[in-house]
Amino acid sequence: MTVFHVSLSGNDANDGLSTATAFRTLDAAQAAMRVSAGEDETQVHAGAYRQVDLFLNAEDNGSAFVAAAGESVTLSGGRAIGGWVQGTDGVWTAKLNMADLNQLTLNGERLTEARYPNEAPDNPVRGGWLFADAPTAGVDPYTQIVVRPDDRAGAAITVGSEVHIYASAGWANAVLTVQAYDAATGVVTFAERAPYDLSAASRYFVQGTGVQLDAPGEWYFDAATKTVHFKSPPGFDGRGVVASTDDSMIEINGAEGIRIEGFTLTDMATGASSTDFYDGAI
Repeated sequence: MTVFHVSLSGNDANDGLSTATAFRTLDAAQAAMRVSAGEDETQVHAGAYRQVDLFLNAEDNGSAFVAAAGESVTLSGGRAIGGWVQGTDGVWTAKLNMADLNQLTLNGERLTEARYPNEAPDNPVRGGWLFADAPTAGVDPYTQIVVRPDDRAGAAITVGSEVHIYASAGWANAVLTVQAYDAATGVVTFAERAPYDLSAASRYFVQGTGVQLDAPGEWYFDAATKTVHFKSPPGFDGRGVVASTDDSMIEINGAEGIRIEGFTLTDMATGASSTDFYDGAI
């Protein structure tokens, strides 16, 4: 068995065979283990490794990725965001070359995507939600809801915005895209079908547009311009923000005898909207 090393101070041009000649990335270590063609081990040394994205197949049979003994190692599926520009009203912006953004964290704490109504941490079940009105004749309970009259102005529902909604029984939530909205009747039509029926008991909030960005700690991602907008909390200095979009950082498909041990796994997120979700960081 050959033991390879990965370190934040390493270089992928190294041979990886000692801590002094460690690789910088897990990808380089994986490539070396494949060339070695043995049941090899990669020891990853202390620190946080971002944008981890490994695919393990039959070429990797018997491979092991382990945190070096006694060292704290974090594998992150996210990327740090830099280049922030401070604007007005505490809103900062940064370019982000990603097709979508599913999660933002600041110093390891998950931030809230801009929404209406705003989150109510002290009353998470009844506070911070709108509740659908009783459906009128002809409303499809799987693809439509009716907004209550008192909510129609504040909700600012537009085509392309998203409604994060729980089905009437509360068994499942879905993130549904607004395909059409009749402001006169309050009928919202979604582009997707909800997994369970929606009714007057369904609680929801609206997200997905910059209109809802009004509370410190909220963010909004404009996919068209690839710009993230962040209404910062007090003391924000442009550091510590990590963006996530993928649900898995290590995928094992067709490989046997794989060992992954000793890591803290973080910064994973899902874009699943209205289907069952089974994946994870590995």
